Amino acid sequence: IAKDNNLTSVGKLFFESKNMSLNGNISCATCHISKKGSSDAIPNAAGVQGYGEGKDRLLSGAKIVPRNTLGLWGVGSKDFMTFFWDGRVDFSGEEIISQFGKAIPSNDPLITAVHLPVVEIRETLEEDDFILAHKQESVDGAEAVYRAILKNLKNKEVDAIAELSQKTNKTIDELSFLDVSRSIAAFIRNEFKIKNTPLNSFVEGKKGLSKKQIKGGLIFYGKGNCISCHSGPYFTNQKFYTVPFPQLGFGKNGFGIDYGRYNATFNPNDLYKFRTPGLYNNGLTAPYSHSGSSANLQNSIKAHYDPLSLV
Repeated sequence: IAKDNNLTSVGKLFFESKNMSLNGNISCATCHISKKGSSDAIPNAAGVQGYGEGKDRLLSGAKIVPRNTLGLWGVGSKDFMTFFWDGRVDFSGEEIISQFGKAIPSNDPLITAVHLPVVEIRETLEEDDFILAHKQESVDGAEAVYRAILKNLKNKEVDAIAELSQKTNKTIDELSFLDVSRSIAAFIRNEFKIKNTPLNSFVEGKKGLSKKQIKGGLIFYGKGNCISCHSGPYFTNQKFYTVPFPQLGFGKNGFGIDYGRYNATFNPNDLYKFRTPGLYNNGLTAPYSHSGSSANLQNSIKAHYDPLSLV
């Protein structure tokens, strides 16, 4: 990880470039908006065929991506191992889970995760003739798309590619999509690293909390038992649970259904389970849940103990 620190500036260029999308006029930054807590403030992400960001993109006719956009805070930390709502990149156990099978592009889980959105139809890809020809549910098909994206970047992001070449000590011809992904991961690690918070200051005895904050903290760590799942340095244990949030939109599996973790493991015990989201800056990332069906934090909490009241 340390050796990629020098790639942060060029990673920012690729993170913000719509040329990362082969044919869809969308960038990583379109959905991961800093002022919105690195999310996009809409229930389901708005992908290709749209303009602008957030609700403006949604109302412009963008294709719907049937999951809520997760924030990026802390995901580049050394022990953050599980990515996406369904954990389709999961390096936490003895067996690595990813859509690449044994052909993972990197032993770094974040770099592997960066590979996926750019080959997701509706999210960053239009289903044109080229994509249809390589829609094979195979690593080889994805590799063809990665090569096409890299060629697109070489043609349209000349300065960024030149900088990447210089910083990786490779010729432009030697560059691969893996090098681009490494740079984006380096940017995410730097831009969205966990910073000091009022809670840190309180624990370190530097600054107090309000009575209301202390009352909430006692419930969070005490009788509410929120800490059982929202634990660790990122307030997520990176595990999967079934919480009865209403399903909003057509769902990952269509017809208003999202099988969640099952889509990654094919284990029936994982049906309708989703990863515990982290809580950093979550005051900015409403709406909540895997489908964005919870409009505010109050409803999100209520879904854990009185879900029928939300129906």
